[in-house]
Amino acid sequence: MIICNRISNTFKKEINDTFCGCRKRFSILTVMMAMMLFIAIPAYADRTITLEVSNGQNITSEFMEAAYEAKEESGMLTIIIPSGTYKVNQFAVWGHTTIKMDNVTLVREPSSQKSMCRLGYKSEDFDDYNSGAGQPGYSKDFSDITFIGGTWDGSKVSKSIMQFGHAMNMTFQDVTFKNVTGSHHIEFAGCKGIRLINCKFTGYYGDFGSAYNGEAIQFEVLTGVGKGHFNGYHPINDETTCRDIEITRCTFDGLKRGVGSHTAIANSYFTNFKIHDNIFKNITGYAISMMNYTNSSVYNNKISNCGCGILCATSERSHKNFYASAKTSSSRNSPKQLNNKIYNNTISINIGANGKSYNNANYGIWLFGEKLKKKKGSMPKGDWRCGGVTIKGNNITMNVRGGGIWLTGTVNTKVTGNTIKCQFKKKGKAGAGAGVWIENGNGDEISGNAVRNVKSGIGKNTMGIYVTGSKKITLVKNRLIKCGKAIQASKKQLKKNKGNKKK
Repeated sequence: MIICNRISNTFKKEINDTFCGCRKRFSILTVMMAMMLFIAIPAYADRTITLEVSNGQNITSEFMEAAYEAKEESGMLTIIIPSGTYKVNQFAVWGHTTIKMDNVTLVREPSSQKSMCRLGYKSEDFDDYNSGAGQPGYSKDFSDITFIGGTWDGSKVSKSIMQFGHAMNMTFQDVTFKNVTGSHHIEFAGCKGIRLINCKFTGYYGDFGSAYNGEAIQFEVLTGVGKGHFNGYHPINDETTCRDIEITRCTFDGLKRGVGSHTAIANSYFTNFKIHDNIFKNITGYAISMMNYTNSSVYNNKISNCGCGILCATSERSHKNFYASAKTSSSRNSPKQLNNKIYNNTISINIGANGKSYNNANYGIWLFGEKLKKKKGSMPKGDWRCGGVTIKGNNITMNVRGGGIWLTGTVNTKVTGNTIKCQFKKKGKAGAGAGVWIENGNGDEISGNAVRNVKSGIGKNTMGIYVTGSKKITLVKNRLIKCGKAIQASKKQLKKNKGNKKK
């Protein structure tokens, strides 16, 4: 309509000019050219389709028929599913599509054994573009997709509810995801511009005590590890990273893990993640895992009754899930400066959520890296220490022994203005407990923190700040309140630092 109005006004002006006299011929020519331009403009009409379905029906074919229009025609497509509860096998969605599900519940057919939603469709292959070869990077075919409202019930099937690869500009708003067994709720691989707003993730089933990570939202790497569960999103080995991700005002409850990644490719970093103002509760393992993330922020989250809080790592301790790159160099001679910020989070750590203890160490915030002189497992040798991270203004309560803020293999990190309360009621799996625990660090600054270590039970033999195997650590103006031992470090280390107070 705007285009038509503008052209109409042009016609009026040119017609008036025509009868002014002096440039009559040129004006008529201009009118004719404008008319030809108007006729040549294609119609990019947005369309809305409301499915005609009955409550309790399997609506897979009806949805697919509607969704296919987004592939065949131009413009934005909006699909409205009427209020009700419906069964589905697997949906396929193309780009430029909005799906509205007000008061709608979609229940996966237990016999499906597939994710409930993927991108594209071609028989049993899910990459009906570029003759099946796929597109590396972020595909325009799978862009500008929005899910609004509704509940996706995975029926406790051991497949993720949604899986997306090579997508860009996807939004999930006011959506509930629930009920998977030994799997993720959503998986993204090689995706850009993803936003999850006010969504809920709940209902995990399976062995909470196993080594399987099982994040509700997983960000995967596109390498050999993706083969199998990302087949169809070809190429699945182009190492496209995830970037420009925002997760905000979401709730994660009763899960094995919360958000993040447990795999990485050498020198291939996920970037510009913003995870903020979320609630994580009753989670057996970690709330947030940032494996090989740069220029990212985690802030204003509330984490309670979780086995662990926030992990930021440039190495992978088992050396099984950190891979050499087939595209770029896999060597590193100096630690990566990540430029990550973790601030203003409220964290309370315990063990036993969902009836099982976490199979790893317990911590509030853990930065992890290391320097390898030779290859270990799948991980190449190199300086994979963790650098350039700021931890500021967090409030951490450790109800189980471990590191409130734990630094391993770090370089030039800053830990400032945090409050850590260590009321250790259970042993946990971390050995000695400490408010701030630094091992193999170099040039880290620990300043202006308040550490409270209640002298009761397990807590009486622990310390406020523990430094081992480290050098050039700055300890300035920390307050250590009711700590059995305030600071444990070398005499040389303690001599250089001032202003720490024991109360």
